[in-house]
Amino acid sequence: MNYAGEKRTSPRIFKLIKDEILKLRDEGQVLHTFKELRELLWRRLPNEPRFTDETLQTVIGLLDGPGVVKELDYGTYILLAPEWINAYAQAVIRTLRSAENDLGVLPLRSIAEGKLIYQSIGRDGVPVEMKRLPPAEERVVLGEMERQLEQRGLCLRQGDKLVFPSHCGRDRPAVLEHPSVFVSYAVKGFLDDIYATLVVKLADCQSFTLKELWRDAADFVTLADDHHMGIKLTRETASDGDISVYFGKGVTQQEQVIFANYIHAHLEGTCENTLRLRHYVCPHCHTAKGNPEALMKKLLAKKHDADTECDGCGKRFPLWDALEKKFASDAVRRQVEELQAGDLAKLSTRRKGKLLVLDVGARITSANQKWMEVPGDEDDGIDMLVEFTDEDGNGIGKGLCLQLKAGNSHLRKRKDGTEIFTIKKQRWVKTWTNQPHPVMLVIGTFPEEDGRATGSAKQEFADVRWMEITSVLRRESANGTKPVKQIEFKGERLDLASVRKWRERVIAG
Repeated sequence: MNYAGEKRTSPRIFKLIKDEILKLRDEGQVLHTFKELRELLWRRLPNEPRFTDETLQTVIGLLDGPGVVKELDYGTYILLAPEWINAYAQAVIRTLRSAENDLGVLPLRSIAEGKLIYQSIGRDGVPVEMKRLPPAEERVVLGEMERQLEQRGLCLRQGDKLVFPSHCGRDRPAVLEHPSVFVSYAVKGFLDDIYATLVVKLADCQSFTLKELWRDAADFVTLADDHHMGIKLTRETASDGDISVYFGKGVTQQEQVIFANYIHAHLEGTCENTLRLRHYVCPHCHTAKGNPEALMKKLLAKKHDADTECDGCGKRFPLWDALEKKFASDAVRRQVEELQAGDLAKLSTRRKGKLLVLDVGARITSANQKWMEVPGDEDDGIDMLVEFTDEDGNGIGKGLCLQLKAGNSHLRKRKDGTEIFTIKKQRWVKTWTNQPHPVMLVIGTFPEEDGRATGSAKQEFADVRWMEITSVLRRESANGTKPVKQIEFKGERLDLASVRKWRERVIAG
């Protein structure tokens, strides 16, 4: 689309459209699909020639850049008042802070069903009730808010819950022997975000397992031998703090360095300023050496020749030790980069999956039907439940079970054009054929697999199709007596019409 050309040749219509969108905002309108917004603007500009979709898309893009409106990545939704996302995020924070267990954990259903705390206390001590959106709009905004919280790394998903590291208020029990600190970082910036995104990054990677969360501290264990390691945030001011990296007994030098390298790379990319400080213990008498700032200056200045004298036994020992050699090693750096690349690919897959959940949910909502994401392991086989409703919007106890797959790799095309879906786990066949409702396989494909989910460009599905597979699998497996490794995918477009068609089919039995 030649948006630049349109900007030069039709500035007047651009301004008219922009002004009308701003008027809609001022009137309190919050959410429209692209088609709804286009038709609304046509009606509000009756004396103007009908503009094209490309013209409207360009104006939306110009308003999206500075955050005046927000074009969502799914469902063709245009959020005319993006500030509603922050309003609902504040409700999430109030809900976390009010929890008696202080775990910083929120069930996913609390967000999906809008079961949050909407009342705050004003400056005069009088409760203030937050204004809420109509249910249909609220559901979309809540889904987008949840997606943004996860994408920004402020929370991590564990089963059917979201965990917010910065809102865990449990104090770590006192221990007689503290693990040794290997390295610390003096950091500057918004400490809650720095700490939360670091914990989420470490928890999401494939090299360590999150064990426990405490107030401003997180404990991890190694994958192989369950050895202990962790981080601790010490707050100096609102924007200055210290993140210490510590290790328990049994953690190998290689594991220490990989853990520290992950942290080093993350902090360098998220902090306004960061200063790395090594902490040393005398190898002869095990006395801790103080003044890490001075030691770090000496290490940076003299590198391989840097050493110091122990305050306990008086013996000298090198600062350029085995750990420092590994930390500076090109081989270790390459290993960490490979691990991070794998983590990024996994994160991209998860984001595509969440995008498909929201896209499918938007299509079901457009047909005035109810849906709920099924949290849990990605191998469980069912990702969403659809409950059909009557004319008054009440559930009727009948619906569909959905298995969602995002990405072009889930379909293999034969020379004759037939599309094949490979069933990677046979237990899925049993799961799919034993559900109380028909199971629909939903596949969202992109124009091309170019990895844009990890970048800034918007990623949209070229097509979202679904197919009923319960009857197919029962037939192909002879009612579960033989394995089924693949099926021919004959999906139809998932849209308002097909949702309503399946509603009538299910109601009719």
